[in-house]
Amino acid sequence: MDVHKLQGIIDEWIFKYENQRPHEGLNFLISKQFEAAFYAQKHSLVSYLL
Repeated sequence: MDVHKLQGIIDEWIFKYENQRPHEGLNFLISKQFEAAFYAQKHSLVSYLL
């Protein structure tokens, strides 16, 4: 197996892990959903404080 094919397999796994797989530790959200909610909450808190 060459390096480029292996890199493609790894990239595909990472994409699925971050964009399609729900995580029990994140209340069954996918990583990107959790990240978006986190920054939305942080942004609204900062707006509230200003």
